[in-house]
Amino acid sequence: MRITKPVVKLWPIEALSAHPRNYRHHPQDQIDQLKASLRRFGWGKVSISGRPSDNLLWTGHGVTEAARQLGLSVVPVTERELSDAEGLAWLA
Repeated sequence: MRITKPVVKLWPIEALSAHPRNYRHHPQDQIDQLKASLRRFGWGKVSISGRPSDNLLWTGHGVTEAARQLGLSVVPVTERELSDAEGLAWLA
């Protein structure tokens, strides 16, 4: 098991893209709940991107969409060097 210290960076929200193999789709009522949570509590957990070069999200698709709808310009992201297989495991 690898234990690494996560490094959280603020990424421009427009630079992030949903992973095309993300199977979780959030209905608007769930996005609205996430927006309310962001307004009340701020960020609880960060989104994860596999490689800075591709800007694809492995996790956090729903909260990133909520932030986009709220008009936020940046999102806290943990960059992880993941193989495609490891990244797909995050999507599962």
